[in-house]
Amino acid sequence: MKTLQFVVLFTSMILLYSCNNDKVKNDTSKQNQNHLPIDSIFTQYSNEENLYIGFNSPIAINTIAKIENEYFNDYKNGISKYYGTSWCESSVIEKDSVVKLFNCDIYKKEMQALNIRPDSFHCTIYAIKALQAGMGDNFEKLIKLHQQRWGNREFAGWSVAYILIEYFDWKACLIIDEYSEEYKRCTSNFETRKQYYVWRQPSIKLKQMYKIGIDNRQIDSMLNQNEFGWGFSNQGIHTWITRHKELKECRWEGAPAKKYDICDNCSPLFKRHQFLEFKDYFSHVVVFPPKIKKEQNAI
Repeated sequence: MKTLQFVVLFTSMILLYSCNNDKVKNDTSKQNQNHLPIDSIFTQYSNEENLYIGFNSPIAINTIAKIENEYFNDYKNGISKYYGTSWCESSVIEKDSVVKLFNCDIYKKEMQALNIRPDSFHCTIYAIKALQAGMGDNFEKLIKLHQQRWGNREFAGWSVAYILIEYFDWKACLIIDEYSEEYKRCTSNFETRKQYYVWRQPSIKLKQMYKIGIDNRQIDSMLNQNEFGWGFSNQGIHTWITRHKELKECRWEGAPAKKYDICDNCSPLFKRHQFLEFKDYFSHVVVFPPKIKKEQNAI
């Protein structure tokens, strides 16, 4: 009888231990699941072979992809260290007669509490990040040449394009819509001088010109043959990069987190468009690095 009681007791203890152990495993599993790293891919990484001289397009593209993926994961699930410079200047928003304070100082205090250093972005900073990664050591040379020409003036889409063309053998093309306010001047300058006129600055040498609506197939073909391009629109009002047929840009009004959006349908910090569907501006200059095989250069 005592033997039977011992067996029953021993069996019960084993079952209890097993159940508790399974519970601990399940709880631990749930806890780990709740703390799994969030690594959704919003921007695909490049696995292409580099085809350029003095520039590595996969490194440039992947540098941007890493930033964008980090931003969108944090923006969606918490708060990002990346924010738009213009957003930071928008401190007070009134909506439905209720004043909502979306102050940059509040954001920065939150980041300080998290021991994270915020990183301000606008369109040219974004494009420069890609260019610097792709150029490697050549970027230091670009900085020195830019300083020799413009002193301590900040980078601009047109100024960087000028340096890339004059000193690094990059090739530029003009892509323009007839609705552009500079259509007549641009087409005339290309036909007579093969240049893009920049107000009070040196002109940009052009290899080719394409007209949107007329040369769409050629534009798509040219873009498809280049994994990376440095670009600007309408005298340099906006700077961006291309990844084949995509125009990739930074919107400086982009907030670092959903909760910090200052409107219902705010643009995020980073956006991409099919190039021919980008309608914010109607004149564009895009500059491509020289190809390893010159005969394959699209422009």
